[in-house]
Amino acid sequence: MNQIDLLGRYHALPLAAKVIMEIKVLLGEGQIVKTAFLEVVKAIGGQATEEKGWTASHVDSVLMDLRKRGLLDNKWDCPPELLHPITAEVASRPGWSGLLQLILLKFPVERSRSGYILYISQSGNLKRALRLSIYSDSATLFQEYMTLYNSVFKSSRVHQDDLGQHYLYFLFQSTPLDIGWLSRRPDTIRRVLFQIKLDAFHVKGVVTEDFPALLTYFKNRDEGATDENGDNWTYFYCLFSGELELLRRATATLPDEQQSLRYTFQGVMDFLTGENESALDHFRTGLKVLRRQTGRRKFFFNNATCLYFFLSLLA
Repeated sequence: MNQIDLLGRYHALPLAAKVIMEIKVLLGEGQIVKTAFLEVVKAIGGQATEEKGWTASHVDSVLMDLRKRGLLDNKWDCPPELLHPITAEVASRPGWSGLLQLILLKFPVERSRSGYILYISQSGNLKRALRLSIYSDSATLFQEYMTLYNSVFKSSRVHQDDLGQHYLYFLFQSTPLDIGWLSRRPDTIRRVLFQIKLDAFHVKGVVTEDFPALLTYFKNRDEGATDENGDNWTYFYCLFSGELELLRRATATLPDEQQSLRYTFQGVMDFLTGENESALDHFRTGLKVLRRQTGRRKFFFNNATCLYFFLSLLA
């Protein structure tokens, strides 16, 4: 069942069932004991509906109906396709800030004195807090949970860590994002989400219908701006749109401190135009410059251009 069908079923729900569905989406990650779930339902559901006597049996009957409608799976989890659109809808309503604080207080991310948390017992709360912070207006709150997540999972990039795929990458790589919604996010959040989309396209070839619009948005908005790895997104726009001559002219004027980026993009353009030997020369020169600038002998390309280097080695 696709996202449109699932959203249609969600919007057709009676009010009480819709509230329960929204709470399931907001709590999402990890196993929530029934008593804790019921407490949240009573706190939120009583405000959103005229229901005053939420009971465990009543909630169970609504959950069973949601599963019959295909809105919950056999493990009582929500389809991943609904996490973003429903959360975004709830977050757009008045009172979202108070609702977010209620959930974060009810399911806190407890930390040890060293600042780390136990993965097994706290991963659900941390992932939930990280996901929901995207829908807040606070870059500080998002950065707090992002930093904590990366420290716990020892992640060096947005999309990969040594315990597996980064949670945000899992959530958003195939999720279409509305440009209007994205433009209202704090800049830190906006850039992380775009980086995920960019990496998903390069690494897995994942293309959602919003990707061309995202490229255009960031190209028009961020002329001259760079991402966390020093990559100018305007260059990727030129690359993906096939404007190689424009890309060649733009990279030729890069300053000396960005020599590595200039050489690597020249290598990409050479590879795409069939000049493989020249591509390898540019890639290797760029890698030498990068290692000299970082002072690390084992340092490698930390952006998507490395894929073109591997392809040129195989050609």
